[in-house]
Amino acid sequence: MIKLATWNVNSIRTRKNHVKEWIQNENIDVLMLQELKCKDEDFPLDFFQNLGYNCEFFGQKAYNGVAILSRLPMEIIHKGLPNFQDEKSRWIEVKIANIRVISSYFPNGNLVEDEKKFGYKKEYMAKVYEYIKPLLLKDEEIILGGDYNVAPNDFDVYSIKAMAHDAICQPQSKKDFQALLNLGLYNTLDVASPIRSGIFSWWSYQSGGFNKNQGALIDFLLCSPKLIDKLESSHVDTQPRSWQQPSDHAPVVATFMTNNLKECHTIGTSSTNGDQTNGDPTNSSQTNSDPTNGDPMNQKAQHSQQEAKKPTPPTAPKPPENNNQQGSLF
Repeated sequence: MIKLATWNVNSIRTRKNHVKEWIQNENIDVLMLQELKCKDEDFPLDFFQNLGYNCEFFGQKAYNGVAILSRLPMEIIHKGLPNFQDEKSRWIEVKIANIRVISSYFPNGNLVEDEKKFGYKKEYMAKVYEYIKPLLLKDEEIILGGDYNVAPNDFDVYSIKAMAHDAICQPQSKKDFQALLNLGLYNTLDVASPIRSGIFSWWSYQSGGFNKNQGALIDFLLCSPKLIDKLESSHVDTQPRSWQQPSDHAPVVATFMTNNLKECHTIGTSSTNGDQTNGDPTNSSQTNSDPTNGDPMNQKAQHSQQEAKKPTPPTAPKPPENNNQQGSLF
């Protein structure tokens, strides 16, 4: 079994102890992070290495920034969406045992009236579509986790009336998200909880949004057909959102069944220097440390959504098997 998650932490330096407690308590194998809000040299690399995690990150001062933490060896593929010229740090992509794991912080797009901002959101989504499409045609195993800044359905916001003018609810935003699903990607939450209400991953800091559950579901794990067949459960864990000085987002978790996880742990660790350029594999030293035991936080939340067990997923047409693929977790 392998447990993956995505989490917009809204400043990794501010929330590093939150991340530490949560990944240890929940036994997370791979974590995709967004909104680091720090330069590469300020990322708490040693902190997470001492917990036994390999780290790849793509930072930016004060804004954006993405990372992937993994107990398993990983190899960097891209820092930055390769088919999109962008000065912002929104995309990081690695290989973990032949699985393409991506963490992305999609543009917010507000205000909708601002064509530059909303146009940038539309262009980014279009470029993601163009990039992912040929990978799926090659039967690649993919997990694309992140803050999508899209609420795909009206029930994914607490009030469609109150949020009708927000970029996350615009018909174009929903259309662009659905286009990714039409390619053959599956939303793990859709498969685990096809009928849901009041399940959100973001709540405003203002006006007690979390306590009133006035939020939106905008964080997702999308995966390719081969991986969705192995999905055991997926849920939003709201507990960290109730801690002191929390991120305004909660992590989304997915658990997959695998028979090869033990073998992957014996391969060795990946590079974790965080300095590689777009497309170059890393070659630095091993960093497989024993986890440390930090003091747990005192704020234990009562707000936790139970994992929903997977019903039988819909059958999707799949491309022919690629017999040259080896080393998969699954």
